[in-house]
Amino acid sequence: MRAAAPRNGVPCGAASATAGVAAGAAAGGAAAGAVAAGAVGAVGAVGAAGTEVAAADPAPGEYPAKNSRQLSLTDEGSVRNCSNISSTSHALGPAMGEAESSATLVDSIGGAGGRWQWARTSRPIDSATVLRIVTWNVNSLKARLPRVEQWLAENGPEVICLQETKMKDSAFPAEVFNAMGYETAHHGQGQWNGVAILSKVGLDDVVAGWDDDGPEDTDARILWATCGGVRVASAYVPNGRALDDPHYTYKLGWLERLRQTLLRREDAGSELAVCGDFNICPDDRDVWSPEAWVGNTHVSEPEREALRSLEAWGLEDVYRRHHDEGGLYSFWDYRGGDFHQGRGLRIDLIMATASLAARSVDARVDRDARKGEKPSDHAPVIAQFD
Repeated sequence: MRAAAPRNGVPCGAASATAGVAAGAAAGGAAAGAVAAGAVGAVGAVGAAGTEVAAADPAPGEYPAKNSRQLSLTDEGSVRNCSNISSTSHALGPAMGEAESSATLVDSIGGAGGRWQWARTSRPIDSATVLRIVTWNVNSLKARLPRVEQWLAENGPEVICLQETKMKDSAFPAEVFNAMGYETAHHGQGQWNGVAILSKVGLDDVVAGWDDDGPEDTDARILWATCGGVRVASAYVPNGRALDDPHYTYKLGWLERLRQTLLRREDAGSELAVCGDFNICPDDRDVWSPEAWVGNTHVSEPEREALRSLEAWGLEDVYRRHHDEGGLYSFWDYRGGDFHQGRGLRIDLIMATASLAARSVDARVDRDARKGEKPSDHAPVIAQFD
């Protein structure tokens, strides 16, 4: 596991299960102030391919303002740390450098006397032996929390990247995930967007948003962390809405900013994965009807070229390493019974560098998670690395 140098960690009380409520929200920053307090977790109208509804469009070529700062992380061997970081929360369970941490629920979740009791297990963490990385757009964590808890309890991946949490940092249920053995980092803004990373194999070098000299971005769309020696990003790429919409220009600029970040900060020879809802179908195999989608976002040549530019830097679509056929999707619109009629898109990707992709032994979409009561319109995508 790659160890990170301490980064101004602020010790928390041992009894605290959560840490790092966004300082920017308390200070009434521009990004935090734009979110209505009563809208936490609200689900907006769902358009084609999960179209977002935002308060205001950025001007063409511009990025709206957002606080983008690094989190302070756990010192080697420390019990707990928290971060006073604007627009980001970081909740930690006990340090898990040598053995996996687990938790037992005492009393009931949310009950008056409910509490979490931590226990150490003897199973050592070795991400060089097995590492399962999941990406899942949950389309409101508040609405989907019971589904997410159940899925994690049944599958227990080492790392999971969430998108569209649609909640402020102060509302993020870190203690629920802590109790399941996960350290968490969340970068949220309120009723739109929001990304998180949960990890059982450590959570270091966390960066929320863009750590560059570019314009600030009010949209909480990207979060970075090192998990078990692997650099991981949870990304929610802008939807684009329509080819003549300013949001489409914003989308292409956002993807270019991601490419520039990789060029400047990351090493294509290292183990790294950018995971998330890319809102792009890599090719026509990933669209239920390419003819029906002509002239729309998600399939346009500039979007696909932007994705290819990430591949040119050194990323690989891990799912395609194991599946060459078409008709395999991760998103189905709520409207029109699309899921049951097989009208889907594959837009949720795990993009890994060559050294990490070479370790992959399997990748799949859990379609069952799209079934049942109150599902997200996206299904989890799972990649396993040995």
